Amino acid sequence: MLKKKQMEIKQKDKSAIIKALVNEKLVMLVVLVNSIVFVSLDVNPKLVETTGTWITWVDYICVIYFILEMFLKMYLLGFLSYFKSHWNKFDVVIVLASLPILLEPFFEALGDSLGWAPIFRITRLLRLGRFLRLSRIVRYVQYGDNLKKFQIPVYMILLTVASNITINLFDLTGEWLDNYYKFYPAAIILFSTWLVSTIYKVFHSIFVIPFLQRDDIIVNEAVEATFATLFQILIWGLGLSFTLESAGYDSTTILAGIGLGGMAVALAAQDFIANLIGGILLWLQRPFEVGQVIKISGHQGKVKKLGLRAILLEDETGNLTALPNKMFISQPLQNIAVSNFLNETISLKLDLDLDFSKLQQAIKIVQNIAIEYEHIDEDYTIKFDVMNDYCHNLVFEYFLDKVSLSKTNLEERLVELVNEANTFLYIEIVRNFNKNQIHFYKK
Repeated sequence: MLKKKQMEIKQKDKSAIIKALVNEKLVMLVVLVNSIVFVSLDVNPKLVETTGTWITWVDYICVIYFILEMFLKMYLLGFLSYFKSHWNKFDVVIVLASLPILLEPFFEALGDSLGWAPIFRITRLLRLGRFLRLSRIVRYVQYGDNLKKFQIPVYMILLTVASNITINLFDLTGEWLDNYYKFYPAAIILFSTWLVSTIYKVFHSIFVIPFLQRDDIIVNEAVEATFATLFQILIWGLGLSFTLESAGYDSTTILAGIGLGGMAVALAAQDFIANLIGGILLWLQRPFEVGQVIKISGHQGKVKKLGLRAILLEDETGNLTALPNKMFISQPLQNIAVSNFLNETISLKLDLDLDFSKLQQAIKIVQNIAIEYEHIDEDYTIKFDVMNDYCHNLVFEYFLDKVSLSKTNLEERLVELVNEANTFLYIEIVRNFNKNQIHFYKK
């Protein structure tokens, strides 16, 4: 019984090792490495002279791995079950086409020593076998929303490489070949840049955004978008530079011209740049967070979104307003959420004919109301503002206690309680002024 259990454990361990060796993520990684090697050698056949022969050995190791993978999958699934999948059938074709590649060094030696022409034809067929391995990547861009994003650049690379293999396989000739080979490496580099750009987009959405949105980091959307944009500019800048150089053009001259054009565009996009900088400064200073209520330049509401260009505010009626980021670095900002008090003001225009005793009485009435009303903080101000419109401008500035107001009616929204408090205070002041014959200004 004990031996049987030991055998079962060994069998499970063996099965786990085999499954790890044929794991789809590992297979995809090997396919990707093999594809990079093949495309690099296809664009620059003399690359071996620069890097050394190790790059060709990477190709041979990949072939051996694919052969091993095929037999291991047959072992796990069973011979008949293995061939039920069309992709597995395609893998068998690729493996069979790749077998002669292991003999390539011997073919090259025979060709060099004997000058046997068919050998060179065989080496061309070997390139076709390598291309089949490259095309295996199609299998992995068919499934999943993220992998499907790679389809177009992958297909463009495959199509470009296939055109070169076709030309060599059928000995196509013509004057057009000079232009073709001039732009062939440039096309591969351009489509590869596209692929790298797409890979970074997926990487950014899967890893970078969740990392920047962690509670202990809290990076706003403007900074995250700037971060992504800078990386994309770096990827495309390097890619286009290599593309132009490969096609025989001076990339520095062309990119300098683009830079001058970029300056013109930058001048035309000053508002966008100002808003972008404003977004970054907002993140660095952090005067408010999403969900807090703020007040700026006559606008008040809850912050719904921190954007690359603007901040989205929602007022008490549910209406959304987009305010440009640059406003937040040039206008006074009040973060209502971080304080327990709301700053409120009541302005009263009194008749110019009132004598000094009536004006003193007006101040005393407002002062008594402020003292008696329990929801007003003791730090209030009663003053006469600039005299205009031929009247006395009495200004009552006070702070409403949000906590105290909320306790009066837990089911009522705070904004409604504030409106009710301001209305009560205004009516109470008017009632007492009328009672004491303190007249308001009439046009």
